[in-house]
Amino acid sequence: MGALRILMYHVIGDRDEPAARFVVPLGAFERQMAWLARLRFNVMRLEDAVQRLLSGERLPPRAVVLTFDDGTRDMRTLALPVLERHGFPATAFIVTRAMGEAVSWTERAGIAGRPIMSWDEARELQPLVSLQPHTRTHPSLPTLDDAQLADEVRGSRTDLEARTGRAHEFFAYPYGHFDERVAASVADAGYTASLSVKWGLSGHDTPRYELRRLAVHGDESFARFVRTVCLTGTRKRLRKMLRR
Repeated sequence: MGALRILMYHVIGDRDEPAARFVVPLGAFERQMAWLARLRFNVMRLEDAVQRLLSGERLPPRAVVLTFDDGTRDMRTLALPVLERHGFPATAFIVTRAMGEAVSWTERAGIAGRPIMSWDEARELQPLVSLQPHTRTHPSLPTLDDAQLADEVRGSRTDLEARTGRAHEFFAYPYGHFDERVAASVADAGYTASLSVKWGLSGHDTPRYELRRLAVHGDESFARFVRTVCLTGTRKRLRKMLRR
């Protein structure tokens, strides 16, 4: 049925901003997107790709989904023009009670204190970029009691739908933290699927509430990006072939 590469970004930095683990400078991001276009990767909407996975329908060759976590303002000012240039759809997972504020949930260099999009800016991403919930306040979900968990998971969906007038069916776990109880809460809230930060490709046999992603880090080389997109999963497929 094929496998899906879901790339995960956080911050796109200014052209002269130093790279950091979660900050991909604009020049590097432009080069990555140009490479995907030149090699004719099929950059798909998350909605369409997951529908194919869940139905068992074959994915197109070199299928890729672009995702951006946290909703920092650079998504609108820096990432969107590059995506528009190539016609690449993407998904932005946003923290609904932090819109228009600044990142306060981490001390990570490059992310801490970074401005977050306002609701108006976030709506400007559509329709090329789909907005999806990433909780209300970006907590570590397994640490919450049941009521708090439901408020973060279901409440962020309610917030987003009230602001956009649209239904939203995908969720991303803050920090990638989840367990069976958290996944069950996401299912109970009516989400179709959720994204983890587990490394790897997603296939038709990947549990829908723990889809895998490939993190793109700013402090890694372009050659590493190419290997990530092209070679992830190759060794596993070779091992399967040798066992036959």
